[in-house]
Amino acid sequence: MKIFKNGKMIRVNIELAVSFYERFMGLIGKNTYSQKTFMFFPSCNAIHTCFMKMPIDVIMTDINDKIVFLREKIRPWKIIICFKAKATLEMKAGSIKLFKLKLKDKVQIQK
Repeated sequence: MKIFKNGKMIRVNIELAVSFYERFMGLIGKNTYSQKTFMFFPSCNAIHTCFMKMPIDVIMTDINDKIVFLREKIRPWKIIICFKAKATLEMKAGSIKLFKLKLKDKVQIQK
């Protein structure tokens, strides 16, 4: 899978979370996570960080692939909901700044 920000490809790996188990677990249990790997949750507008061992960055996109929610360094034991969102990307804390992601950027995931 590939990810594009405003039409330009971002060179990262995308892990797809589709099954119930993959979606429930997300990044739980990961002690280290590469800055170059994002976890993608299609059809998702809410996440939790229960049992996580590290803070994460999260972006959520709407039906037009525009970022409608972004939050940096979300600590464990938080619940995040964005009713406008249709998809979610979890990433290592610091990734939002590293990749210069901001509200209203268009972020597309392609196979």
